[in-house]
Amino acid sequence: MTPLLSLLWVILFLLVLVGHCILLIWYFWPEWSRVFYCPWCWQACHVMRYYPARWSSTICAHHEQCMRQQSAARRAQHCAHPQLVEN
Repeated sequence: MTPLLSLLWVILFLLVLVGHCILLIWYFWPEWSRVFYCPWCWQACHVMRYYPARWSSTICAHHEQCMRQQSAARRAQHCAHPQLVEN
């Protein structure tokens, strides 16, 4: 194999690799952006002090489900024991 042909194979391989990386980033970007902007994720990773104040607090799907479960548990507790819940 000549050096020119092997160089072409390396360039072709790198182009395909970069193309696959771009497609993966394009496919996963919506989910990653929700995780990047979720303050609960930042708090879970113990890096909340670096969370920029100018970002909006978009909640990711995982933490939205956690909040819904907590809210449902509070509602169930309130319905089961309304005298225990303070006004």
